[in-house]
Order: sequence, then structure tokens, then C-alpha cells
Amino acid sequence: MGYETGINLYPMPYDWRQVSGSSELETSMKRALEWSYTLNGKKMLVIAHSLGGINTNVVIGRMSQEYKDKYIERLMTIATPYNGSPQLNVLLMGVKMSYDIGVWDYGIGIKDCRHFHTSCPSLFALMQTSPDFDSQYYKNLQTRLDMEYVYKLTIQGISISD
Repeated sequence: MGYETGINLYPMPYDWRQVSGSSELETSMKRALEWSYTLNGKKMLVIAHSLGGINTNVVIGRMSQEYKDKYIERLMTIATPYNGSPQLNVLLMGVKMSYDIGVWDYGIGIKDCRHFHTSCPSLFALMQTSPDFDSQYYKNLQTRLDMEYVYKLTIQGISISD
């Protein structure tokens, strides 16, 4: 396609566990934008995927308008969870996911939340700020939670009466 790494293509790896829009990412991005402009004399199309889209928006948001006008042609994000990830809410609410991710059958406790907050603060950038609990996704989730609750009570010999 005519792209050459270091000339007109600059992968931007980053530690996804750290705070969104870290200064390290900002420095790397500015270096790539300026180097590409020096080599090619053109503004750059910035493409970001998933959490990288959130990080890139934070970094670009801190740049001056003059800087953006000089170096950035456009920002394209792919599969960026701007409204958060319902799967993360499900994990925190306590449902075992459809794939095996570990010991979270009943959600995580406050101790684990504190651990995530210090070791993986970017996780909280993925939380939904205003989930639509009336959506079919959450209705299905509530039905599943109710069924699991009834099942657990039943196997413990506890009867449920209306």
C-alpha cells in the first residue's frame, strides 16, 4: 500500500494499563507527527483502535489548535468504546463471562477494585458513565442474574415462594 515504517507509518505502542493519555504517549506521538512532517511535508492521518482511541483523544485534546492544524490531517478511531464497555460493567457487577477470565463468578470486591485502580487505572476509562439499563443487553443480564440466584438458592435447599 506504499506505507513504510518510520517514514510514513508510525505504530504507537503504549502500556494500556496506565492512565489514559500519558505524557509518554504524548511525547511519542508528537515526535512521530513532527518527524513525519519533516520527511514528507504532509499532515498525518492518525488512526487509533479501541482504548487507543480514548488515549489518542486525550493526547490530541491537550495539543494547541495551531499544533493540530499544522501536523494532523484527521483522526480516525476504530472500535473505540466512547460510551464505555458494558462487558466491564458486567464484570464488576458479578457475572461470569462467556469465556474463562478467572475467579470472577460473583463480581470483584473492594480490595480487587483498589488493586485495579493502582495497577490498571485505564480500566476505569472503559466504564460506562451512563449505561442504558433499559436496553435489551441489561434486561437479558438481569434475567440471567435472577436465574443464577434462584439456581444457587435451589441447590442450597432454600425454597423461593412468591
